[in-house]
Amino acid sequence: MALRSPTPSGFSDRLLEAIRRAGLSQRAFAKRMHMTEGAVSKWVNGVREPHLAALARIAVVLRVPLEWLVGVPNAETPVPIPDQLAVRRLIEKLREAGEAAAVVAASMPDEPDEG
Repeated sequence: MALRSPTPSGFSDRLLEAIRRAGLSQRAFAKRMHMTEGAVSKWVNGVREPHLAALARIAVVLRVPLEWLVGVPNAETPVPIPDQLAVRRLIEKLREAGEAAAVVAASMPDEPDEG
């Protein structure tokens, strides 16, 4: 699913969407930003907007174009970033499947001798 195009007053919506698409909670995002959860909450709820240095860091942490994040008209919509939570779940399922295959293989008898 692609990220939505910018809307004139939708910074908080774009920020929240990018946080979710990155597979992060607001708490985890705040930690990566070296900010308090309260500061992030104010951004997400539209109470405040981050200063320029924070905006640049947000774009880097969430891997979205700064232009899209701040709502520049005609800014290129970012390429969808993988849903990291879904990727983690897939990796865990693959690990479990690999472990199950190893258990099955270990329980199988040795190949009979042909002779």
